[in-house]
Amino acid sequence: MSVHSIYSSDGDGASPTRSAPSPDPLVAGSETTATPLAPVSLTAGLSLASRPPPLYSSTPKQLDASSYIKRICDHATTSARDSLYQGQDWSDLAKWLSSRPTSYMSPKSTPSFAWLYMLDGKVEESAHIAGHELALPLKDSLGVSGPDTNVLVFLRGYPSPEWVSQIGARFRIDPEVFYRHLSFFHHHQALLRQSPFVLPSSQTSIFHLTLTTVGHYDAPVGESVSKIRSTAARGMGKYLSSLKGSHWKTGNSIVRAFDVHSESIFSLEQLVTVYVSQEKSDGRWTALIWLDSGDDLLQSPPGPWVHLGLHQGASIFPVTMFKRMISLKGAKHRLFPSGSPVHSDKGRPQSVSLLPLCYGRSLNAKRMSEDSLYALHELFQFWGTSEVQFLNVVASGLDALDIEPGKYVSTMLEVQHTLDFYKDILNRHANSTMDVLQLIETRDILDWPRSSANKPELMAEQLHRDIRYILDRTHALQEQCKMSMTALTNQASLQEARNAILQGQRVYRLTLLAFIFIPLSFCTSIFGMNFVTFDQSRKGIYTFFSVTAPVLLLSLAMFNLDRGTVWKFLSGASLGKKRRLRKTYAAVAGSP
Repeated sequence: MSVHSIYSSDGDGASPTRSAPSPDPLVAGSETTATPLAPVSLTAGLSLASRPPPLYSSTPKQLDASSYIKRICDHATTSARDSLYQGQDWSDLAKWLSSRPTSYMSPKSTPSFAWLYMLDGKVEESAHIAGHELALPLKDSLGVSGPDTNVLVFLRGYPSPEWVSQIGARFRIDPEVFYRHLSFFHHHQALLRQSPFVLPSSQTSIFHLTLTTVGHYDAPVGESVSKIRSTAARGMGKYLSSLKGSHWKTGNSIVRAFDVHSESIFSLEQLVTVYVSQEKSDGRWTALIWLDSGDDLLQSPPGPWVHLGLHQGASIFPVTMFKRMISLKGAKHRLFPSGSPVHSDKGRPQSVSLLPLCYGRSLNAKRMSEDSLYALHELFQFWGTSEVQFLNVVASGLDALDIEPGKYVSTMLEVQHTLDFYKDILNRHANSTMDVLQLIETRDILDWPRSSANKPELMAEQLHRDIRYILDRTHALQEQCKMSMTALTNQASLQEARNAILQGQRVYRLTLLAFIFIPLSFCTSIFGMNFVTFDQSRKGIYTFFSVTAPVLLLSLAMFNLDRGTVWKFLSGASLGKKRRLRKTYAAVAGSP
């Protein structure tokens, strides 16, 4: 007997009958529909007609933008009372998606918020892909047709409800992608339950990469690094809270973390959310790459990095990727011609902002269509390069720390705070890298398109080695940080021991002075009692010194007297006395 028949059969044992699904009003022309959930009592018996459909039933092939938002809002109304897959944490996201567009949420950004790359499996081996910008409203076809055409979609920066709903509906994106990427919309209780760890099984189609950008600044004169970090932490808290505000424009850059390493180095962390899904019906697959980086940082809402003088001479280091013989290829790798005013001299461009505009130039278009991991290789390579650059900065910072003995307490405390800072940031990056490594190592069980050609397999092995190298270097820096903290603790212990020895010496001198002046005070007190009247002669003062000198010598002798020596002397004297008594008794006993 099936599970359904167990729960839905009548008392007389009659076989259950299943009602036909009703058409879904949210989907136009959908072949498979789902019966809407109805509120049921937990105590009443459930008939088959009142039970929800199985979760493995197929989803509609196509939704429009309004239906896409409507389904998310319906999911947000579920709770622990009626579903194991409660969506009450989605309420903030659903509210934002249902909000009306304002002048600040313009769907137009320059460059565009969304870029599309079509991967045709029928192209030649030497062909390369080319992307184009998307604009709202999205067309019904977008030129995606045929079972061999797969798509790669890039999103840049802060979104708008129009973009999210139309991209999600047009490319059948799992709303979980938007829920995870837009975590700043979640309330505090939801964030406590959901971060920082996620089950590996829930990351097979959705995963995150953390892109780190390193920059240089000039610290204010006379201000400690600890104070700058505290100010930056408070500013970052206000910045993250402002992400829910209405002053954000579509395409603005988002920063997830901001860290001050030293008096001259800082780093920014931005999130990349990747989603890969393959249609079971025709085998076509879609990859969505959502970057936090969009517009120039100076054209986006300000954060604590502005207070470091980012607009007054601070610079952002580029992420320089490696490719063999690239320096001999002339300007072929240049996206814009020389002298093009794409980026103003007043801005602070990031290397990641170019990734959606020139993606796939080093990859084979045919192999990209066959293998989704190979199609994401440039993204992983860029992430790995930025991570190695970050680790090099951390290694330089650890090497620059001075933990030699003899430093002032304030200096040692500053070093301790810096080591704690590096320990926390390295732990964060190690966890992120471990998630990426587990994703690559479990590639065999991923439901991703995979090519049988040699090149994608070789690139996958190379990627695995690179990620393993990054994780090993991160662990090595963690160990170096731990050893430095241990050495600093030992230095502090030695310094405390030295201070204790010096304090003991000072106490010894003070005690010696006390043993000198206390007898003198005692004698002067005795002679000041006037119980004896001295003659008006010099014998009186001589009498004082003749009495005081022995008392002083006796006190000094007692001060320098060793208790163990006295005990040994007394023990030896007692033992000698006993021996003499035994000899005397023996002599008396032996006499006639």
